[in-house]
Amino acid sequence: MAEAGAVCGHLDGLMGSMAGCFRRWEPRVQARKYVRALMSDLPRKNCWTIAEHAGDATPGKMQHRLERAKRHTMAAMAAVRSFVCGHLDDGDAVAILDESGQKKKGTATAGVKRQYVGCASRVSGAINVVYCSFATQAGHALVGARPYLPREWATVTDRRARAGCPRRSCSRPSPSWAGRSWPTCTPRPGSRAG
Repeated sequence: MAEAGAVCGHLDGLMGSMAGCFRRWEPRVQARKYVRALMSDLPRKNCWTIAEHAGDATPGKMQHRLERAKRHTMAAMAAVRSFVCGHLDDGDAVAILDESGQKKKGTATAGVKRQYVGCASRVSGAINVVYCSFATQAGHALVGARPYLPREWATVTDRRARAGCPRRSCSRPSPSWAGRSWPTCTPRPGSRAG
């Protein structure tokens, strides 16, 4: 966690750029504690250990922050992306897109369907997520993630609504979908996609 430790000095700036992503100040304070714990040397990171690191008596506040606290996720990703680009951009930055399958049980998770999952080396119920990293010689950081919605999800409006998927969710063939659907991942004009 050497890189994470080096970023601790910039935590106030990062959290300040995300202040508008929270409706209330309490979740914003809890989010700062959460990020600080994630950047720590905790050997195991779960709600109990993170809560203890943050000085909370129980994991209730952390669980609330992760499950129920209102926040604007896309605005938070944009704030992190802007912060990272502002601190790491050396004029030769690269946006790296990586599609990853994650096993899921059940049928209610947005985007889940039976498909081949590389990490399991078999067909399983899974979702696909496209991650975007920003990389320069000075460092790298994850700056966003988007779920891929299979056609079975993208075309059924009521199913998308029950899962909380936006109306503009789209389905494109994987893997070409990644590069065309993420114009906001480009770090800055003139940067390359890798």
